[in-house]
Amino acid sequence: MMAFRWWALGLALLYGAWAAARGWGIAGLEWDEAEQVLHAQRLQWGYGPQPPLMEWLVWALRQIVPVSPLAALLAIKAALLWGLAVIAAWAVARAVRDDRWGIASGTWLLTLTPLLWDGPRSLTHSLLAATAIGAVLAAGMPLLTRPLQPLSARRWVALGLACAAALLAKYNTVLVLAGLFVTWMVALWRACESEVGRQYGVRQHLPGLGWMVFGLLALLPHAWWLLQYRLEVRTALQASIESGSGAVVPLLGETLVAWFSTCVVSATVWGFAWAATRHRGRAWGGKYRATRT
Repeated sequence: MMAFRWWALGLALLYGAWAAARGWGIAGLEWDEAEQVLHAQRLQWGYGPQPPLMEWLVWALRQIVPVSPLAALLAIKAALLWGLAVIAAWAVARAVRDDRWGIASGTWLLTLTPLLWDGPRSLTHSLLAATAIGAVLAAGMPLLTRPLQPLSARRWVALGLACAAALLAKYNTVLVLAGLFVTWMVALWRACESEVGRQYGVRQHLPGLGWMVFGLLALLPHAWWLLQYRLEVRTALQASIESGSGAVVPLLGETLVAWFSTCVVSATVWGFAWAATRHRGRAWGGKYRATRT
């Protein structure tokens, strides 16, 4: 645990230094960053074709600390990059009960191109969405490791808030959340040996869904705004898709990059958890064979 804390502290200092250096020596804003700086100057339930959570965070931070919109945005991006790695590392460490695998997974995650280069340089909504998906995975980790054990009300509320944050960061995270739901159901199905056991497992979690709804209530203000301006948002989304040369290959490339930056958290956590489990299984198997011989 001490090694994990020192690793998290060192990572916080690293990204804090990055935010300070970029704010001091910045030559100009990327498109997404300029949009955030403009929108975050006043609080609204929606701002355009992108969900508003990033703007809300920048606005809220400026109400607490009197800084410029750019400084607030850089501080939030540094916190998101740090939180993304720490969430992934914590989830893996809890799943395999080994901090070393958690530190390895969190460090490796930050070396991927979307997070090593695009994240600090230009990503805003995708970076926030990736962190929110990591929070969803961490809050719902017991549904993978102990699918038959009911979750506490506090964890269900946290899961609902994390799902709401993901949807308020980027609309297409609904597909990632759907994939996570299928994964949780598969874990529950594999943990039970009979149809009666599966029905019992589902009933174990039904009461907690009511608590999850409390977290999902955070979606209501933006959902109401979206209903009022749905035609304008749809037009803006279509225009952004059809902008440029209209070539299919660049559009597919941008889509793949966006999806990779969002889904990579889940892939990292599952990959390292699977590798650590197999490693521990081989180690225990070797000890067992040694005692038998």
